[in-house]
Amino acid sequence: MNKKIIKDTLDELNPTIEQSAQMWERLSKTVAQQEQIHDTDEKESVNSDRKEENRDIDKKTSIKKLNPLATVAAAVAVVVITFIGGNIATDGVMYAKIKELLRFNQGKQDVVGSMTNKQHIEKDVYAQPVYYLDENTLIFGALRGVVIYDLQQDTIGGIIDTIKIDCVYYNSDEKNTCILKEKDELLIFNTEHDKIVGNYYAYDLNQCKGQELPIAKSGNEDVLLIKYYDLWKKHRLNYVDTHKSFSHMSEISEKILDDDNRYSATSYVWKDNTGKENTSFLLIEKEKYNLITYNAADKKFTYRPLNMEISSLEVQKNESVELKRFVYNGKNPAIKAIYEYMEPQYREEYEAFEQIYIPAYTIYKEVEIEDEYLVFGNFYIYSYLLTGNVLESTHGNEMPACFHLKKDNENYRVVRVDVAQNDTYKKDIKQFTRDYPGLYKTFLNYDEKKNNKARQEYLQMYVQTYDLDIKYYKDYGWDSVPIFGELAD
Repeated sequence: MNKKIIKDTLDELNPTIEQSAQMWERLSKTVAQQEQIHDTDEKESVNSDRKEENRDIDKKTSIKKLNPLATVAAAVAVVVITFIGGNIATDGVMYAKIKELLRFNQGKQDVVGSMTNKQHIEKDVYAQPVYYLDENTLIFGALRGVVIYDLQQDTIGGIIDTIKIDCVYYNSDEKNTCILKEKDELLIFNTEHDKIVGNYYAYDLNQCKGQELPIAKSGNEDVLLIKYYDLWKKHRLNYVDTHKSFSHMSEISEKILDDDNRYSATSYVWKDNTGKENTSFLLIEKEKYNLITYNAADKKFTYRPLNMEISSLEVQKNESVELKRFVYNGKNPAIKAIYEYMEPQYREEYEAFEQIYIPAYTIYKEVEIEDEYLVFGNFYIYSYLLTGNVLESTHGNEMPACFHLKKDNENYRVVRVDVAQNDTYKKDIKQFTRDYPGLYKTFLNYDEKKNNKARQEYLQMYVQTYDLDIKYYKDYGWDSVPIFGELAD
């Protein structure tokens, strides 16, 4: 944290000498307390259950680490309001500074920048898989792209942006993006139901000179599609489960069982020049990439740090992407009032973690009765991180409820909310739907298609509002879903 920036900002507000001294003393104490809490929370947040073979994404996102910058901004606002006045906290230089500290900085969106971004590392359950390895070349990657690493020069030899070719099916359900090295080519294609769908894309590995590789050729010739898919099925035999293979080995188990680290879910089996069998995987430790290799003959691990810096100007596109807050601009004034009523709660829960939040309100019934307007529904909210042109869901909450609103001219305002609590879920729903036969069952009968449709509509609203180049959303373990595509039944 840059305390000088905050102090200079306070000074620009032109307080009296006494106010300045009081503000800085209080701010320093507040920041120190928040940093102490942050350090304590980090130590206590390690999950004692450790990583399991299949981990639920909600378990991963339920342990949230506080962003110190957000607490600093909150502390600044409290200090300014206390010693100078409320208006100045939302005007001029102070407002700009608070906005700067609380912006949704989604990280660096080039291939390597996304992989090394702290938020993206914390979001992912595993490190990227290794697709190929020998003494000279390491190839790994996932949703954002592929890295071709030169082990002799200890540098990134080339990258491939898989987002550009719509190969976005990693840790997915039915579809799968396949990456295969065949001689001097790297082949990338999507599969579904045991066949390639769409085009294959081939890249010439001889062209690796520290830049983004162009497509050497592509197509969908049946003969080649069958050949490449058969090669890929054979290639899959080179993979073993990392946890099952190494979690019992004391030399490495502590690192892969540490919940703060990330390791490749599968390890790549290969033979070196001497014919000895090796098994390798990636380990991300303290945001640093390492290649771990186990030599079966020598029964020995080697631990090699990777240089993830990009030096070539051709691929150094490391500008941070900042996303704006969701704004409801639909045609239903009652829903607009509900969202504006709920937004302060969303801000408190998500903005400190620099995640955008987008609702997916599934409405079951709207009723005008006497002087009230009732809206029944499940008021879902999701938070996302941006990876290329994919919004990856990091967290989600449901809220079955009935909102009571009153009309003021053409607008509505919320006057009361009946919410189904966790411990009295069914009882609460039965209570606030008692006057509407059949509505209780509607709440309890989960309608996946209706919910997905609502989610898609709100995502479309967000993308269209800011004219963003975002094409998909994705939940962990499920296929990427086109935001403007037709939803599957």
